[in-house]
Amino acid sequence: MIGTPGSGFAWGELGHRTVAEIASRHLSQPATAEVRDLLGEGPHAMAEVSVWADAIREEDRPETYDWHVVEIAPDRIRYDRARDCK
Repeated sequence: MIGTPGSGFAWGELGHRTVAEIASRHLSQPATAEVRDLLGEGPHAMAEVSVWADAIREEDRPETYDWHVVEIAPDRIRYDRARDCK
């Protein structure tokens, strides 16, 4: 039997940082201002914090696993906390 290690499916630090960097370049001006208010003025602030959830979960907060990802069905266009965070 051939298998893929569990880490083969993980984004890893580089993947998280890359997605955050791309996303930050597509934010509206109001969203960019909100991110700056939350994270500071650094040019790569979103990329820098994008690995936090993995780091805190692995270090000493395994109970945060379910907080890490919100899976929204492809046919849904908006986040709904009641539906998406069970």
